[in-house]
Amino acid sequence: MTFAVDPAVDSIYIGGSVAAGLGHSRSDADVFVLVKDDIPFSMDTRQITEDGRRVDVEFHRVSDVGRMTRALTSWNANLSNLSELRVSYHTIHFVGRLHYAQVIKNSSTLAEVRQILEDNLSSLRQFLIARRALDSNGLFEDFRGAYSDGDIDSASILGHDLMISAGKAVAAACGDLYVTDKCVFRQLKRSAGKNFPMSRYRGMMTGEWTKRPGGYDHFVDFLQSCFMAALTLGWHEANARHWTTWSISSKNRHRSTRFFPLRFDEGIVFNDELNRQIVVSPYIGLLWGLSPEDDATYIQKSIFYSSISEEFHQINENVCWEALHELTQRNLVVDALTR
Repeated sequence: MTFAVDPAVDSIYIGGSVAAGLGHSRSDADVFVLVKDDIPFSMDTRQITEDGRRVDVEFHRVSDVGRMTRALTSWNANLSNLSELRVSYHTIHFVGRLHYAQVIKNSSTLAEVRQILEDNLSSLRQFLIARRALDSNGLFEDFRGAYSDGDIDSASILGHDLMISAGKAVAAACGDLYVTDKCVFRQLKRSAGKNFPMSRYRGMMTGEWTKRPGGYDHFVDFLQSCFMAALTLGWHEANARHWTTWSISSKNRHRSTRFFPLRFDEGIVFNDELNRQIVVSPYIGLLWGLSPEDDATYIQKSIFYSSISEEFHQINENVCWEALHELTQRNLVVDALTR
């Protein structure tokens, strides 16, 4: 790469699926060139060939790299201001690739930015999960509308998109932070662990749920489970691989299919678009996620999760029953006939 010796070039690294260990034999390589701010330079993306492989080369100013990295590592969002979550997809993809960078030409600037990213991986993980949930919340309303109108084809397409985001949220919650959608299956296979029901996920992605009785309820239940695993066990620690509540086991109660879970500064937010939002503490959110279990399993899993995450340390058997009563009173948990 002749531009490697150009005095305007600060540093160079390889990003993309190849660097993240998610590429295949025909994957192209993505090269990122950081250019000093005060030197004129053509910033147009280029495509070259190296050793028979296509290489896409992007150019970015050094100052932009720090700005984009801080946007995803020093953020907060609350119900009255979601602007810090609405970062451009370009920025999200750039920072995601930077995390997996294989450095070709280093510099103090690149080393500093990568250290900031390394020191704030929890913030990056939380951003990726929260953004996937926020984007999916809007899709979920379209999905509900299409299904209720009998437009199963549109619901199937929207369901596919929802499952991509759900899978990416679970992957991020397991510490796999690569951003591009096309790698979701490979990420889940390598990171989500043996508890994740890959065959069920694949069926939800391909629309098999539309062909079975009660398919809509099972789809929404699985979607909620994916996001609850990410928003609780995957939030402060990348522990979502420990989640095992992937299907309904209780004959008496279920999560309401009207609500979609989000997480902001206030806590877990259950959103029923245009009707109401219910804000609960994260531990109550976790117990909502576990509520489809039968009584004994509900208690057992709740106590176990309290032992692996400090955020849920206050959970005990009494708390479990009190929370279930509260969730039922607020119609977040319903019986089988009213969900």
